Amino acid sequence: MGAAGGAVAGSEVIDAELGEVIAGISPGRTEADQITIFGSVGLASQDVVVAWLTYQEALRRGVGHFVNFNPECK
Repeated sequence: MGAAGGAVAGSEVIDAELGEVIAGISPGRTEADQITIFGSVGLASQDVVVAWLTYQEALRRGVGHFVNFNPECK
């Protein structure tokens, strides 16, 4: 059950996996009140690749919020 199981939810709440959203197979969230649960269960290198692809897609779509973790970097 992974992340959904950790959130006390069953498989009936899973509409798509992250890879399906990135590949364009599933639209993912379509409404602002929908919830996304992500549970990192792979190797750190795999997680970094998925995070980078997700970040790039958010930039392309103009969605999300920028968080500057280094205030000296503009």
